[in-house]
Amino acid sequence: MAGAATLVAASLAVDAMLARRLAGGSEQADRATCRLLVTSLTSNTLLGFACVLVPYGRFHVAGLAPAALALGAFGLALRWAAIARLGRLFTWRVAILDDHPLITDGVYRWIRHPSYTGGLFAAAGVLLALGNALPLAVFAATHLPLVLHRVRIEERVLAGHFGEAWQTYTTRTWRLLPGVW
Repeated sequence: MAGAATLVAASLAVDAMLARRLAGGSEQADRATCRLLVTSLTSNTLLGFACVLVPYGRFHVAGLAPAALALGAFGLALRWAAIARLGRLFTWRVAILDDHPLITDGVYRWIRHPSYTGGLFAAAGVLLALGNALPLAVFAATHLPLVLHRVRIEERVLAGHFGEAWQTYTTRTWRLLPGVW
């Protein structure tokens, strides 16, 4: 549980430093998905830690906790690499900023939304490490669909702004997970 708490604390620390970027973008383009994602992720994380105290749904697989924490750490690293590559262009809301180029290098060479991929891996790693199936099922049923919805919204905005360059980019990249989607 300490490892999972450490990953959550690291994620919160970086997000606190990025909080000023929340203002980028508009509610209209974002369709309130930023607020929904933050609420969902917070609720799912709290549920995960609360379920440590509940006897129902617990599981133990030898060696799973360290592997799950490694997945979570990889997810955070991927998310942070994506944010670093975007630099000033990163916002929590869906937005096209002034002089916004289409980023297609770094981690964006293979995945169009590596920050979401990393966030999903980080959360899944934490929840797996906590060893209870209930928060994993709730996460899959609530947060994952929100992320997929957000990706579709973001892709419509990017396609509308970048046109042919976006279409070309989408032919050689995956949305979230290479070989899957």
